[in-house]
Amino acid sequence: MRRRYGVAGLAVITSVATIGGIFGAETSEAQTTQPCTDNSSQCMISAASQYINALISHNPASVPFAPNVRRTENGTDTGDGAASLRKQMTPPTDLQLNIDVRDVRWYPDTTDNDVVAFYVLDNGLTASAPLATTFVSERFQVIGGLIYQIEADYSISFTKNAPSPW
Repeated sequence: MRRRYGVAGLAVITSVATIGGIFGAETSEAQTTQPCTDNSSQCMISAASQYINALISHNPASVPFAPNVRRTENGTDTGDGAASLRKQMTPPTDLQLNIDVRDVRWYPDTTDNDVVAFYVLDNGLTASAPLATTFVSERFQVIGGLIYQIEADYSISFTKNAPSPW
């Protein structure tokens, strides 16, 4: 993990192998049992990380969705409400093909309560049988520790375990 500060003053947190490694195992566990409720960069990243982790674990129970959360994907509304999104993420679902996430980079903006994640999502039947690689940029609006908006844009490459261009 390394931190860089850009021209706009936004902290960029780079996690190379897993999202869970962003703040270390002890902090991740503490955030899971005691969710944050502020609008800090760390809180926004924690909430969004729980969502991305659920894409791999296929268990959205702990994702801190606001009741009226809305998700768009490549410009199309793909879900309104926490119950709808949880149902979409719970097996059986196409999301079961998500087998790993890597090369996560975070760009928090506490002024607008947004955090953007760029990451690579590996898709396949199992880790030993990859099928495709998805390059994702996803904006999360997080207020008081709850996710209110998710805006995803992505591109799929059918090159197995394609290297990240970042």
